[in-house]
Amino acid sequence: MKLGYVMLMVAVGAMLVFAPVAMAAKGGDKGKGHEKGGLFGKVTAVDTTAKTVTIEVKSKEPGAVAKTVTTDANTKFVKGEKGAEDATFADATEGSHVIVTLDGDKVAKVVIMPARAKKK
Repeated sequence: MKLGYVMLMVAVGAMLVFAPVAMAAKGGDKGKGHEKGGLFGKVTAVDTTAKTVTIEVKSKEPGAVAKTVTTDANTKFVKGEKGAEDATFADATEGSHVIVTLDGDKVAKVVIMPARAKKK
């Protein structure tokens, strides 16, 4: 009976050790800032009437994929990598790079990245 108990404890211990590793490999634990999902890319179009932003997102296949997201009054806009400066929908202009945080099918936050210096 002691051997059965020891085997059970080993099995439970193994599950506790390997379950988080398996979740991380499947993308279940993506780290801080990625809990809700999101997009990163270059703004290719802005529709001020519909409050939509179309983003060119790189994909695993060759080329890029265009994703259009709809913002609303609850969408938070910020400027800068640290999101230190408040922004508005009007700051998301064609050519700017953005990080869009999704909460389900809603756009929770749009971070407008600073323009990078061109390499010489």
